[in-house]
Formats: sequence, structure tokens, C-alpha cells
Amino acid sequence: MNKDFSRILTLLREERGLSQKKAASDLGISQPLLSHYENGLRECSLDFVIKVADYYEVTCDYLLGRTNVKAGGQIVISDIPQDDESIQSFSEKKSNMITVLNKKIIFNSLNIIFDILEKINHKGLTSECSKYLMSAAYSIFRLLYSSNPHNSQNMFSVSMKDRNENVFYTANRHKKNKTP
Repeated sequence: MNKDFSRILTLLREERGLSQKKAASDLGISQPLLSHYENGLRECSLDFVIKVADYYEVTCDYLLGRTNVKAGGQIVISDIPQDDESIQSFSEKKSNMITVLNKKIIFNSLNIIFDILEKINHKGLTSECSKYLMSAAYSIFRLLYSSNPHNSQNMFSVSMKDRNENVFYTANRHKKNKTP
């Protein structure tokens, strides 16, 4: 841990007029352990850094001496633009905030990716990016389907015979493409 952490940890406690015993109790650790953290004798876990940041209502960057700004901004769902009506209706339902936030970020990221690909105008790159994204979507569908114990676990399996035929077909296709 950097040297600033122990100094800032002590400063925040003293600014609030808290004893080491009270702060340690609130943070769920012993007073001697807090003393070791404040004196730089022991390093704490990342979980503890986050707990301290929440406790003193500061950012982890502030605790680590990376910024002088105590409170950072937080992203709320309405801060992220949306172009898709399905996201709006999804947001209006009392859905999990993390799910809505992730959906907006992924949707906007895909728009940016395909805008860039359109500007580059490279069919091969567009094809490779699309294949990668489709493969990721397929993997997610597979994970979701397989997570339900009532679904057949053989739905996405491929027999060895089919797999070997596919390898043979792919290898022969590549040979034909390489022949002048």
C-alpha cells in the first residue's frame, strides 16, 4: 500500500473526531489492527479500502492519494444515453439497476463499435468483430440455458462424429482456398 493511505486514513478519522477504538469497531476490525494500518505497519485488503471509502464517504482514489477530490461522481442510469425503446421500457419496469445499467452500456458500446467499423469500411474486420460478438452472445445463451436444471444439458453438445466431420470439412475448405 502506498504511504498516503495511512496518512489519509488517520486524517479522515481525526477530522471526524473519532477515536481509533470507535472507528475500528465501526469498520469491523480491532483497534490494534487499525493502528497498524494508520502507522503503515500492515497493508490492508482491497475490501477494506472499499469499506473505509464507504465509511468516510470518499473515493478509493482519494484514500490512496491519487486525487485531492474526496467525493467522486457516481453514474446513474439516466446519465447514460439510450437510443433503443426496448431499453426505455426495460428501465421503466422495476428492474435491477445493475441490469439496466449494463444493458445501456453494452448497447451504446455496440453502437460505437459498429460506427467505427462503418468508418473504417473494412469487410474482413467487420466480419471478424461480428463473429466474435456473435460467439460471445452464443456463449451467454448457452450459459443461461444450461443454468436451468430443467433444460436438456445435451442441447448444445456435438457428437464426436459431427465434430470430426466439421474438422474434415473445414480443413478441406481451407486447402481449396489456398490453391492458386
